[in-house]
Amino acid sequence: MTVNPNLATLMSLVEDLQDQMSEGKYLEAMNALRDLHRRPAPPAAAAAAAEAPFQVPAGSIELTPAEWQLYMEAKARRDRQRQHRPEVQKEYEGYNKLKEACDEANVTLHEWMAMEHSARIPIIRRALELKMKQENGHRPEVSPEVCPFIARHAIGRWGSPYTPDATWNCVCGSKNILSKNWKTHEQGDKHQEWHNGNRIVSKAKKAWMMAHTGPGTSTHRLLGSSISYESYGANFSLQTPNEWTHPAELGENNPHYHSFKEWKIREREPLGPITLTTDAIPLYPPAVYSPAFPPLPHFRCHIRNRNGSYDHNDTNDNWIRMMSNGDHMLFLEMVFQEI
Repeated sequence: MTVNPNLATLMSLVEDLQDQMSEGKYLEAMNALRDLHRRPAPPAAAAAAAEAPFQVPAGSIELTPAEWQLYMEAKARRDRQRQHRPEVQKEYEGYNKLKEACDEANVTLHEWMAMEHSARIPIIRRALELKMKQENGHRPEVSPEVCPFIARHAIGRWGSPYTPDATWNCVCGSKNILSKNWKTHEQGDKHQEWHNGNRIVSKAKKAWMMAHTGPGTSTHRLLGSSISYESYGANFSLQTPNEWTHPAELGENNPHYHSFKEWKIREREPLGPITLTTDAIPLYPPAVYSPAFPPLPHFRCHIRNRNGSYDHNDTNDNWIRMMSNGDHMLFLEMVFQEI
């Protein structure tokens, strides 16, 4: 039996320290080394690294190469069906506001598809209006009177101090400040140093704020029609007008410049008119509904060979692809009906 090199090193060390050890301790150390020497050596590193073959769990079954080919063909059929649906069906199934507009008009999907395009236009316009209202309902702007200090110093949108996790960015350079801590920020060293240093704001910050004080413009298109409108709610980074964006009205010449309490916001610019347009030529004639294939059962993968491919579409033997017994039966029944 060969001696483990590490064990030989320990034995040599005990021999060197023998004179500094009591006889009892020396015997105890030698006995321990003897027991370690007699203990079977651990398996080689290569053997330890080898993994036990993967076993398909109970209740599941591995897809054969032929079954996997059937699966990929079934998936390709579904992709082709989705791609070649009539445009009016694609929009109905993907544009939720169009379905809502059809429901309002008591029009079913099949009735919608069978319509002449000229008859669809009122429903299309209603869907675009619903989309516009949805966007304008997002991210309501906080009134400056809720917190004049934040309104006066915020870059971009800001949240109400009464909302626990609301934040804002200050022109002094501080970012992601909790709105509820606005007073602490106002009295902090960084803001006071900026305030007492002539309240300097860079040209880049001024330009950004000025570019975002006006309403944003949104345009949506649907089946040859479009809606364009201005909205203060459409711009996520809407800027509250302040003394840097409107110095003549809100700057040092304003009588309320030094009073946070009395400082007021200027009136918003009026929004432009809503524009609805429709292409002159009807591009979407009546169509026939294209029924979708039922969704394929879910499958799971396990890599057979760690050095193999990680592409789920790989058709070689590197992947073990499994389904539950029930899904496997459903899958076979499904694909053979489609063939």
